[in-house]
Amino acid sequence: LRWLKRCKGRGVKTAGDGFLGVFESPARALACGDAIRNAVRELGLEIRCGLHIGEIETRDGDVGGIAVHIGSRVAGLAGPGEGLVSSTVCDAEAGSGFRFEERGRHELKGVPGQWRVHALVGVPEEARVALLESASADTGGASFWARVRKSRLVQALLLYAAISWAVLQ
Repeated sequence: LRWLKRCKGRGVKTAGDGFLGVFESPARALACGDAIRNAVRELGLEIRCGLHIGEIETRDGDVGGIAVHIGSRVAGLAGPGEGLVSSTVCDAEAGSGFRFEERGRHELKGVPGQWRVHALVGVPEEARVALLESASADTGGASFWARVRKSRLVQALLLYAAISWAVLQ
């Protein structure tokens, strides 16, 4: 939860070994997912992350809707230690410095059509530095996060991290 707070995300709920959080921008969610993935890797654990952006329905502190469903399905496609994003996230972050690799088209149970899925393979150093600075001072990384806040492409961003608890082999 430390990383969630640093990235200004909000934890919504847990479901079994999964965790759902929402963010105000895709860059914050991507940086958070990467930081959590790296932190638990140091403990000998691997997580699976799935991210999607879209409109969400909020009721009594909980979130729902097709965007949540898609994020969960994308997470379900991830392997241990992998962060996958929908093409919507990949397109929204074009030119940002985040790097993605195509993982093909997939049918997502309960969602019409096929969806392009990408793996997060690189986080810009600027985002890492901003995240570390925000850990030591609330004002750290203001220029990066100020640009992120200006993005009007995203109304809601979901991070669904299904923790696999698989020990590295």
